[in-house]
Amino acid sequence: MNQPIDQKNSATSPEIDVVIAVHTATRPLQRAVESCAVSKRGPRVRVTVVCHNISIQEILHNFVIVDGVDVRFLEVHDGLNSPAGPKNAGLDAATAPYLCLLDSDDYLEPAALEHWYRVLESAQADVVIAPVRHESGKIIKTPRARPRRVANLDPVRDGLAYATAMRGLWRADAGGTKRFRYVPELRVGEDLSPGLQIYFSGARFYYPRKGPAYVLGNEAVDRVTGNELLLAEEFRAILQIPSVWLDSLSLRQRQSIAVKIARTSLVAAIVRRGAEHDWNNAELAAVKELTEFLDGMAPTYDRALTVRDSKILAESLKPQITSELMSKAIETYGVAGLPATVFTVRLWDNLGRGSQLRQLVRATLDFRS
Repeated sequence: MNQPIDQKNSATSPEIDVVIAVHTATRPLQRAVESCAVSKRGPRVRVTVVCHNISIQEILHNFVIVDGVDVRFLEVHDGLNSPAGPKNAGLDAATAPYLCLLDSDDYLEPAALEHWYRVLESAQADVVIAPVRHESGKIIKTPRARPRRVANLDPVRDGLAYATAMRGLWRADAGGTKRFRYVPELRVGEDLSPGLQIYFSGARFYYPRKGPAYVLGNEAVDRVTGNELLLAEEFRAILQIPSVWLDSLSLRQRQSIAVKIARTSLVAAIVRRGAEHDWNNAELAAVKELTEFLDGMAPTYDRALTVRDSKILAESLKPQITSELMSKAIETYGVAGLPATVFTVRLWDNLGRGSQLRQLVRATLDFRS
């Protein structure tokens, strides 16, 4: 790793360090950096662009110095197909009391950093969870916060496990003395474990739901983690969540995490691969391993799952499961009727906090648009 190269030196220490990792010169880096600009009365911001397995000169070829934004570049050559290394290198180089991570294909709405900074200062919060929208304008309704809730978010009641990507602004010491770092060498899910540990740390969270947003760009066709992985590789991040830390949580907290993982990581990964996927023994074993991991985390987590989610997991765990039977289970999942996509197996479990029915009611009352 080279020493940082400053493109424009700040006369004073920054109050916010923004880290942007980039691995190809085709990314819209200029837009990302420009979106970090603040007013003359705003906090001092420094942007660190981490060039991952590519030279600074190659990145600078398509980059123009941005007025009002202090930018420095550094190189990381680790030969790994993982976004964790360059992000951690940027965080290691940070000295400001406030931190922000921005992907090179994404950008911030005008004055976002300044707004989040003022919120952290005025609300005495540790983390601002940014509203997130697609470049098309559609708001992503995570975290699954209670209607109109903005301050003192609870990790369970406000579904923080659904928003483990650290998008927003946070104090460098949020969550205790251990600074936030991504899990090294993972190709996907490098933010899962550290994100959960921040959200369940007792830190103070603020969600300015009507404030400027973090915007997910549409251009990225060459993401570091863009190729479909074997399930064992895709599930590595989950299986590496420290057991000691999980054991320190209450059953209620572990349950909320397990339900989220089952929905968005386990079932979603199965369905995304589809009936035509090669459901060989290794892939089926990976499904079984993660399901058993979730059972150990919270034995009753599956009560919150819908009928069709429960059925596809039950099918995948049968001793006689084969590639053909798994494909059939996925086809059945895809044609399930509305009740099976909304309701739990046991009627009274629909009243539970993690049920899909309650999530739909909450979404109906959520007027973010």
